[in-house]
Formats: sequence, structure tokens, C-alpha cells
Amino acid sequence: MSDRPLVLIVDDNPGDVDLISLALEDTAIPLEVVCAYDGKEAVRVLEAMSPVDRRRCRLVLLDLNMPRMSGRDFLAWLRQQAAFKHLPVIILTSSTLPAEKAECLALGANDYWFKEPKYDLLQRQVVGVRRYLVA
Repeated sequence: MSDRPLVLIVDDNPGDVDLISLALEDTAIPLEVVCAYDGKEAVRVLEAMSPVDRRRCRLVLLDLNMPRMSGRDFLAWLRQQAAFKHLPVIILTSSTLPAEKAECLALGANDYWFKEPKYDLLQRQVVGVRRYLVA
């Protein structure tokens, strides 16, 4: 059984998932990454977690525009669940629309980041997750 913090990445683009996972790995923080490729899969992943893994789950990195269940709908679902109501969520998206940012923050996202297109920029950006993972 691991005591490393767990990060859930929810993004429908496998390339983005790989880059985000690699950037998290390069932070040198010992953690575990779990991936879901849309909101419905993320719901299944969270509901299937053991109580220990639910406590280890410290952060969700969430894309907005996905099939089956959007990031907004997943965030709304998450904030209605007692077990995950306070789980930090960072929206990581390609959308720079101020209205989308405002909507996500109003729904309970902790932060809203524009997905950097170059790996070195994404890597520097992902260092910001430290505050959610290091006690």
C-alpha cells in the first residue's frame, strides 16, 4: 500500500495526458498518477477508489471540453459528493475565455490554468501543483 499523494488527470487527449503525467513526474514529488479520458470515466475511477486511495487523492487536473461528460459537468458532480466536495481541482484547458474561467471558479474549481503548448512551459506550470501535494 502506497502513501504517496494521488493525482487524477481527466483529459480526453492521450497526448496531453502523457505530457501532463511526464511534467508531474519531472517535479520530483513522489506521487501516483491516475488517468481518466472523460468525466464519466473519472466518476467511475473515484467511486471505485478504496477509502485509503480516496484520502491519498489530493488533486484533480481537469480538462473542460470532453465527450460524454464535460469537465464542467464533472466538476458540478464532484462538488455534490461528500467524499470529494473539498478535493482541489485545477482546470487545465486550452480555453482562455474569461467567462469560462469565471464559470469554473463559481462551480468550485480551485484554479484555472491555460494548457501551455510547449513542454518546458507546461513543466514550469505544473510545479504549481506542489502546494496541493506537499504537506
